Amino acid sequence: MNTLIAIILYNKEIENSLTINSLLNNSYQNYDLVVINNGPNVINYKFFEETLPPGKIRNFFFEEYLDNKPLSFLYNEVISKYQHADRFILLDDDSLLDANFFFDIDCNLSSENEVDLQVPKIIDNKTEIEFYPRYNGIPVEEQYRHNSKEKYFFYSIGSGLVIYKSLVDKMKDFYPDLFDTRFALYGVDVSLFRRIKMIESKGGFVNIQVVSKINHSLSRTETVIPAWRYKERLFDSVLSTKYYSRNKFYLLYHFVRLILIEVSKLNINNIKLIFTTFYTGKHPRT
Repeated sequence: MNTLIAIILYNKEIENSLTINSLLNNSYQNYDLVVINNGPNVINYKFFEETLPPGKIRNFFFEEYLDNKPLSFLYNEVISKYQHADRFILLDDDSLLDANFFFDIDCNLSSENEVDLQVPKIIDNKTEIEFYPRYNGIPVEEQYRHNSKEKYFFYSIGSGLVIYKSLVDKMKDFYPDLFDTRFALYGVDVSLFRRIKMIESKGGFVNIQVVSKINHSLSRTETVIPAWRYKERLFDSVLSTKYYSRNKFYLLYHFVRLILIEVSKLNINNIKLIFTTFYTGKHPRT
């Protein structure tokens, strides 16, 4: 099986990436590696490429965008560009892979039931608490088995997703891409699961496994939310309300609620952001 691992860096040198160091220290080998520098500074990848352990990586690719491309663009670009891969493993730059991560995902493959997507448990680096994946808003239990007819919503974050070619093929019947390109940062990963839910609502079947675990730095555990992060989450909330509300009643309810929250804070700029984003229907960076 051709495995392609894509690691997205932001404001970080290759050698300072916890994910890359974790990957190189793992015994897994014979895979393709794509390192994407998403800015803001040029980085020198040649030394890293020259010092890679012989035989560990089959092919190494480096891409660089200094304008902070949307994650939706980067994820979709990897999947469309490297079509020789049978599966894609998406990672950010500050994740710690479990020592058995690759062993676990391979052991759970079955010739009888084709796997479309594998999702690791996400453990917060600081608190050691499991946060993702979630079902009905609660972290899933060890014995969770995905059912396409489930009532509630199953989702996780992007880092650690193992996407198989079979899911890419199934998605083509409904969407041009796996990830919603109207989102840029927050909401990109969840858009994949929303699209899967839509496919299942139309009678399709997507085989999802919860496998292994990854330690990851989660912004959700921050006690103080920086202004820029709050703004990015607001973009996500507005777009999710517009495109993924259950019906028009829920759309109106959540839209008004977003506005009232900002009115209570007397935050005129955020009120403008809500209306502008809803009108344009996309993140300003997309």
